[in-house]
Amino acid sequence: MRSSVCLCAVVMALAPRSVAAQSTPVRLCGHAMSVGADRAVTGLGSGPLAFEAGEVRIEEAGPRAAVIYREREGVEVEAALVGCRGTDAPTLVWRGSTAWHGEDATDRTRDVVVVRDVDRDGALDVAVLTLRADAPFCGLDAGPVRALRLAPESLAMVPDGRFGPTVLLPHQARRAVEATTARAQSTALHVRGVRATAGDARALFDGDDRSAWTAPGGAWITFTTPASVPVRGVDFTAAEGRAGAMTVLLWPSGQRLDVTWNARAPGVGEVWRVTLPAEVPTTCVSVLAAPSGVALRSLAMRSVLDDGASARASLVQRLGGPDGGDALALLLSLGDAGIGAAVEALPSLDDASARRVVRALGGMRGPVAMAALVEALLRPSLESAALDALRDVGPTALPLLAARTATAPAAVRAVAAMRAPAGDRVAALAPVFGADDEVSRASRDAV
Repeated sequence: MRSSVCLCAVVMALAPRSVAAQSTPVRLCGHAMSVGADRAVTGLGSGPLAFEAGEVRIEEAGPRAAVIYREREGVEVEAALVGCRGTDAPTLVWRGSTAWHGEDATDRTRDVVVVRDVDRDGALDVAVLTLRADAPFCGLDAGPVRALRLAPESLAMVPDGRFGPTVLLPHQARRAVEATTARAQSTALHVRGVRATAGDARALFDGDDRSAWTAPGGAWITFTTPASVPVRGVDFTAAEGRAGAMTVLLWPSGQRLDVTWNARAPGVGEVWRVTLPAEVPTTCVSVLAAPSGVALRSLAMRSVLDDGASARASLVQRLGGPDGGDALALLLSLGDAGIGAAVEALPSLDDASARRVVRALGGMRGPVAMAALVEALLRPSLESAALDALRDVGPTALPLLAARTATAPAAVRAVAAMRAPAGDRVAALAPVFGADDEVSRASRDAV
């Protein structure tokens, strides 16, 4: 089975390339089509098809269809689709720009031509897909929100839901799995960047049993994890008495799970579980609804982070290693327990790793993180990073700093640099005013 002859046109990889002038004709329905020196394509029943500046080439898309591409400086900018019936001369079916359109990131779209044997019947299917930049799918920068397939009998462009995002992926390890009933289990992996092509996917993660993600067939959601984390499986909670079959894609492994339900449709509020045969390192997850649509109350990713204290200890051990940044992101995503583990590890970390932790704590707002930042001021190699982080925290850190101004000049400097009203900063320095020692002199100089 031949793979797509134009998959290179997909937004994933438009690598510049040099295209020589095409001299070999392409035959459709007994008629020869070729590109002339003036870039016009001859052999169509309606006469030559002219193209502007650039390189023009023709590629077969089966015995009765061909795609014409125009490139400028190695980048595809235009495409045309031609087809034929019987012994008739080829005719132009579709032509359009394949460049991005739209100023705002939320409405940028482009068209691409895809040639694939989608139904696995041995014959190539040809379709024009509209990609949207704000509809990412794991492994793709932009997902297809519309597909028009060339109907070979009528040469009409007809909608076809089979040309979904998985058609465009470079590699997939496909596995059919059955979901089975399970007990509800709390999970530690917090997702982020949730995007949906239909419905409100945030309902899956809000903990509210009254909300649900309901979407038609072909819709999908995509979300990411704080860093690469080994995933063990997925739990779903059904809504409205149905859940609907779905495809779950884990990236970058390309592990594709085609999920069906064991024996019966799931009932409202029932938890159904898919377990992977082995842990799969994952940074991105997409869930694609089957043609019948989907209705889910919640979705949870089971991972090694569910191992509690042992998971935190494992991440702490990695903080000083080459993947320390990923380990820290996962550790902090575990909430107060993870933040506390990172703080406890600070004294044992090298300066570079400790500074990374301190900078990250500046994005936290809890008392554990703020107390750790104040303590970090006392370590000369961390003072600069702690000062920057405390400035990000803002006035809420002043009471903790005030308690240390009598013994730590660095705390005085932090108060003076704080983004807070001058009166609040002076009040935080009041404990050392009037004394004649090193800290008090530093305090007066800072103010």
